[in-house]
Order: sequence, then C-alpha cells, then structure tokens
Amino acid sequence: MGTPHHYILFSLQPSTAATTIDPFTIRQTMNNALIQTFGIVGGSLYIDVLWVAQDGSETVVKVRKPVSTLCGALTSASASAGIRMSKRKDSAFLPAIMPSGEQALLED
Repeated sequence: MGTPHHYILFSLQPSTAATTIDPFTIRQTMNNALIQTFGIVGGSLYIDVLWVAQDGSETVVKVRKPVSTLCGALTSASASAGIRMSKRKDSAFLPAIMPSGEQALLED
C-alpha cells in the first residue's frame, strides 16, 4: 500500500537580503500562500519542513495532499511571499529527491 505522504524539493530565493530562511519562515510562507489562494478551510494542508540547506537555497517538505495544491498556491502567491519557491523535484520516495550531497542525512 502506498504512503499518503509526498516529498517535494524546492529551490528558494529570498525576496530581500534581510529575509531569513529557516523552517518556520518556509512553513509560514507556504501556509500564507495556501490561505491566500484557497481560504482558511481550503488552505489547511499538512506541511512538514524536513530539511533546509545550510545556505538556505533549497528545502525538502513533506505534504499529504496532492503536490499540485501546494505548488499552485505558491505560484499564484509568489509576488507577495517573502521567499520565492520553485519546485525542483517531487516523489513519494524521500531518497529520490534529496540532493546528492545530503543523502547521508537520511542514514541517521
């Protein structure tokens, strides 16, 4: 039986040099985009930020709903978001999307 979770690798670009990129800011940006696009009820989506690159250029998140819901919201709300996010890869299998240098994180 398949997992209800889906993993997405995003590339990140802060809108200003002063924008901090951390798991809380990433999750808040995603939630704000979902609420702006779908409203409070339609925008409720389980999001778990699993990994953020040390330089803040990439992140991996785990979601339960279809990937298109989150990616669509991020695309439509990218102008007002503090962080611009672009989907690079998605998969139901986490090791398939982790950047090659970060595979060791999965072995802990």
